[in-house]
Amino acid sequence: MSPATPCGTLLWTEYCTVVALRGFGLCDRCVHQRVVRSGRGSVFSLCERSLDDPRYPKYPRVPVGSCPGFTQRPDDSSPRAGR
Repeated sequence: MSPATPCGTLLWTEYCTVVALRGFGLCDRCVHQRVVRSGRGSVFSLCERSLDDPRYPKYPRVPVGSCPGFTQRPDDSSPRAGR
C-alpha cells in the first residue's frame, strides 16, 4: 500500500483516520451507496450508479463532497450492506 492517498495529500494512516471520523461523506446519505466489507475486514463504499453509468466510479474517493448523481436516502433507512 502506498503511503500516500489517492489525492496524495495525506499519509495513509491520516487518510484512514479522516474517513473513520467523517465516514464516506455524501455517500452516507445516498440511496445508491452499498457498504461492502472485504474478507479481511476493510470497508468500502460502492456506488451502485456505477453499475449502469460509467461516469460514476465503482468505489469513489472518499470523503465525497459533491456528486451529480446524489439522491437523498429517506431519514429512516441505512445503507445496504453487501459483500
